[in-house]
Amino acid sequence: MCVRIVIPERVEILRRGFPLTPEAVGVVFTERWSACTLPSCLPMDYSRKRVFKINKKLEPFRAAENTCGAPCWEFYNIEGKLCGVVCPANRIVYTPSIENFKYIVDNYIVKPRIVVSLGTDVELELSHYSSDLRVRARNTRYNTLTGVVGADGTGGPLEIRVPPALSPKVLRQNLEFILHRLRDYRLTMRCVSQNEPLGGHIHICIRNQFMDDLLPASLVEPLAYLLDYFVGSHFVRHEPYKIRRLYGYGRLYDESVDAVRDVPQAHPGIEYRAPSAFLIHDPLFFEITFEIVRRIVDYIFEHPGAELKFSSHDIEQGAKLEDYTTILRMDRNRAAYFLRAFKKPVPTADVRVLWDVVGPRRKRNLIHRMTIAEKFDIIGRMRPADFRRFLRAVENIEILKHFPEKSIRIEQERWWGQNKFRLGLGSQFQTNNELIEVEHQPYGGRPFIVLPYSLTSERLARVRDELSEFFRNAYISMCMKNEGEKDAYA
Repeated sequence: MCVRIVIPERVEILRRGFPLTPEAVGVVFTERWSACTLPSCLPMDYSRKRVFKINKKLEPFRAAENTCGAPCWEFYNIEGKLCGVVCPANRIVYTPSIENFKYIVDNYIVKPRIVVSLGTDVELELSHYSSDLRVRARNTRYNTLTGVVGADGTGGPLEIRVPPALSPKVLRQNLEFILHRLRDYRLTMRCVSQNEPLGGHIHICIRNQFMDDLLPASLVEPLAYLLDYFVGSHFVRHEPYKIRRLYGYGRLYDESVDAVRDVPQAHPGIEYRAPSAFLIHDPLFFEITFEIVRRIVDYIFEHPGAELKFSSHDIEQGAKLEDYTTILRMDRNRAAYFLRAFKKPVPTADVRVLWDVVGPRRKRNLIHRMTIAEKFDIIGRMRPADFRRFLRAVENIEILKHFPEKSIRIEQERWWGQNKFRLGLGSQFQTNNELIEVEHQPYGGRPFIVLPYSLTSERLARVRDELSEFFRNAYISMCMKNEGEKDAYA
């Protein structure tokens, strides 16, 4: 199916800073002119009246009343006929054609300044180091739907609502400032999740300095299709975030009109919802993405009446490198950086580490503990405080860093009084420590650890040597098992 992206001719009005709302302010195209009767345009203010003679054959009004008593500015063509009227008190231009409007505004009027602001809200997963110990933002101190940092509408992910900015660079600085404020927050923050459809929504607001809206409904469709082609398609096809589609998110405008929505109670302008939280994985990527968005807006305003044709397959596959450099006139290296990011593994480190807003020691601890935590597959009950205590006790056991992710099952006893460590391993492992029970045929063949119901630092210190030996034996057993599988396959 062919998709025609047609940029309306009336963008000529918007690009000059005038809205398409003549009942308030803007432009009125009419063949008949009668004196302005708006309350703020009074005959007693006649000193503001101006009369201009244009040495050009512009289309006149077919019928025009005598306007001597009105303070509006009048424009006469080379034949002495009235061809345009401007009411400065109400910022309205009356004219019979768009050509007259363009000539009058370009040569006689100080045009309103166009202000394009960009913003975003990004959803992050909170956890106690391990992605198995997720925390709902609703249950934290950020239980708010209105703050800069708060809970998502579902109450699950943490949502960072970045204040809008006039440039991608300033928007990046705004987000960096917020993350810097969160640098000491105890919970870890990830921009990727196996359980939550984390989004990175883009906000676009186009106004003039009088706060008149310059993003009418007629402009939403071409803007949405161009956003799909240059931005959204790459996010939607990104494999690590496929879970978003199961929740009804991560769809292009061609699939669902909900990809673009108007949320006036939350922010002005529109919200583009196709991108995921991958938007925040890298500061430079974040800035380049919003540079692309800004260039799309600029392209629309610079090409009124233009028509682009794409197939649905083209939009689904996304723009090629040449499209960024030819259509959007982007720097080739920055466009290539944006496209290459989707071919790399998604970093699972804390977002504050990715943005380098924490000190060296805090950064080192976050990286190391999150890496060690992912070696354990938490399959049952686990108190977060006890898991953090356990991590601190084993984080310096060197051999742990060689284990694959989720290779050691771990849980905690459910009942009071069960205060022994239970260790399960397929190979021979013996200990005389009275705090440890050993099982030699663990269910499923994987090594497992069951922590006591009451876990203290003292108990962990008394079993640390045995835990170190347990991990060493588990790793040897795992390597032998893998070698055996390879030989059997060969």
